[in-house]
Order: sequence, then C-alpha cells, then structure tokens
Amino acid sequence: MSATRPLSSRPACRIGSILGLCACSSVSEPGVRVELISEPNLGAESSGAALASALEIESLRWTSSEIELLRCFSPVASIGAWLIRPAHAHGHSSPTVLAVPTIVSALGEPASLGELVPPAGRYCGVRYRVAPADADAVGLLTATDMLGQSLLLRTAPSPRDGAEPPLELASQRAFELTRQIELELSSERRSASLHFGFDAQRWLEVVDVRSLVDRDPQDAIVEAFQSSFEIWVE
Repeated sequence: MSATRPLSSRPACRIGSILGLCACSSVSEPGVRVELISEPNLGAESSGAALASALEIESLRWTSSEIELLRCFSPVASIGAWLIRPAHAHGHSSPTVLAVPTIVSALGEPASLGELVPPAGRYCGVRYRVAPADADAVGLLTATDMLGQSLLLRTAPSPRDGAEPPLELASQRAFELTRQIELELSSERRSASLHFGFDAQRWLEVVDVRSLVDRDPQDAIVEAFQSSFEIWVE
C-alpha cells in the first residue's frame, strides 16, 4: 500500500503571500493626511468681467455629500481591495472617504471640508458626490434654504445691464463626478491638500440665461456644475 501523500501547502502559502502584500499596501504612514478645501472662485473678481448673460451670481450653494480618494490601479491593490475591503453602508466615512454632508458656497472665503488619513501610496482620482441636504448637514443653520436641495443658484441683474430678470435654479438630484489627479503619499510626503472649485470661464460658457429658457432647470444647473467643477492637488 502506498503512503498517503501530504496535502501541499503551496496554495495556502501563495494566498498568505497575497494577503501579506495586501496588508502591507494598506498600512498608513504615521502622520499621513490630506486636507479637503473648498475654493470659492466664482466671485465677482474672477468672473464679473466675462458675464455674457448680464447676470451676476448672487448665491451658488451645493451639498458636498461624499469625497473619496481613489488609488491608482494595480493588480495587488485590486486584489487587496477585494479581499480586505470592509462591508459598510453607503455614506460611512473611512480613511479614504469623507461622508459628512456639508453645505458649500462658490462665494466667500475658502473653507475646510475636513481631512482624510489614507494609506501611503499612489492616488490617481477623486470621486465627488453631490446629494440633497438632510437636517444634519453641516452649515444648514446659515443656509436653511438648502434643506432637501443638492444645488441652488440665484443670480441678480448686472449693474452694467439690468435688462435680464433675476434667475433661480435648484436641483434635488444626487449625482457623482470623478476627476483625475496625481498624488503620492509616503514618508517623504506625508501631507497634501485637495482643492475643489470651478473653472469660471467654463461656468459662464455653460450658464447662459438665453439658453436656459427652454430647458429643465435641474438639467441646466447639474450640467453647469459637472462641466466646470475642478479638483486639484497642492
């Protein structure tokens, strides 16, 4: 009778090696952080001279619902995400996700939205979600008209041409956009900041009062936001 052959430990070793690599790739460098900053760059100084619609932005607010830092694609990172990604409900924060609904304005002063403490590594994108504000949204006390709104735009006639009537566009739609970035966090670069704002010229090209008359207001304002919203690293 032949001796029973022992079970090979190679597959287990391979799985263990993969898990080891994945675990190592998810370890944060001490002190690594990414600050998230809203830049209100649609003010009169940046766009007033270029208004083709003869309207000035009186108020533009939206509800920043989720911000996620996206790792660059690699086989190891993908396997790691599949094997060790914790299951959680939509809207939960994590080292790479800020899920704190916050009312944001395109006018005024720069504002901090919070910070992330991601694992060290390379990041190539940002996912940004806009959704209707609920009663717990940060900043709602000073912007009560944003309750239930994802986007709200109000304009006033320009001093140089008061012919156009004031305009209000609002949306209750939730939507997401992604933007590419280049960011590597390591012991050599422990911190960075992500900035969120608009390409003012692009915004003005999209938001033309004459073109909004025959359109769904929600489509118009969401399109303007998606077309001109920018994210950059400093």
